[in-house]
Amino acid sequence: MVNQCLNGQPTPLESPVAMMRLLLILSWRRAEMSPQLYRKSWLLNEVMPGFDTEALRVKPSISKGATAYVPLHLRIALLAGLAAAAKDAIGTVRYLRPACRPFYLRRFDELTAAALGDSADFSI
Repeated sequence: MVNQCLNGQPTPLESPVAMMRLLLILSWRRAEMSPQLYRKSWLLNEVMPGFDTEALRVKPSISKGATAYVPLHLRIALLAGLAAAAKDAIGTVRYLRPACRPFYLRRFDELTAAALGDSADFSI
């Protein structure tokens, strides 16, 4: 899908790269709302459960400033998450937005617009 987009071929998303960046935005851990249990979590974990566990083993950790570097074994999960998100992009975005940390909502919305493009009828 990413290669198709880079080669100008049609894809289910306007920008698969924007959707991958969106999936790497930090999220709330829905299962662990207690501040004593706080751990870093990514939106991708909502689509690919178990991602957080593996991503937390990486040092230095994946962060919003370092999303260009994702270790190879985590790229597989990222691409699988992208494929899952592309099946129902609008539904995925609607599902993920409440899990996004408020600080990142503006970026989430920017990436949503880039990922879905003008062809999708999406309103927040």
